Amino acid sequence: MRRLGSEVKRLPNARSREQDTLAMIDEGGVLQGPGGNFLFGHALYEHLYDGDADVRGFPVTMTEGPNDEALAEALADVTRFVEPGDSAAVPLRLALRPPDRMG
Repeated sequence: MRRLGSEVKRLPNARSREQDTLAMIDEGGVLQGPGGNFLFGHALYEHLYDGDADVRGFPVTMTEGPNDEALAEALADVTRFVEPGDSAAVPLRLALRPPDRMG
């Protein structure tokens, strides 16, 4: 976390905007790549378990994947995920649809 610096002894009293964004990914991340969508956020699974697919997820657009390597690459980009408001929420019902296959 570049905003906290390397000598962090304890977390600040309030989260930074970057930390807010990472929390959105952790709770409601929808990884979107050429291979389709992957639900990453654990809160999305909790809603699905309860039969509620009317929630929205936080989109993480990737050029590859979605897979662990593509997510690690996206998270390593210091220009991304600085503000949680940079992305429009994705309705979970749309995220669960299979990708369109043209051919």
